[in-house]
Amino acid sequence: MSLITKKRFVDYLRAWGDLGISHIQFNVVDRETLLQAQEKPEEYQDLVIRVAGYSAYFVDLSRGLQDSIIARTEQRF
Repeated sequence: MSLITKKRFVDYLRAWGDLGISHIQFNVVDRETLLQAQEKPEEYQDLVIRVAGYSAYFVDLSRGLQDSIIARTEQRF
């Protein structure tokens, strides 16, 4: 991670704090992995992600919730 990217990430976290938001959760899984888990769930039975304050196996979630998580997976700094 470059110094510029690190600074942007720190700024991002500070902005959340400045807005009074006390809870942030991150999944460190890329979009491609999640899409592959949808296509071949039998190969991703142990993929655990955070969902609105709880952990869940990705392949056990409904397709709609999986799609929602994939849609908001990648942030750019």
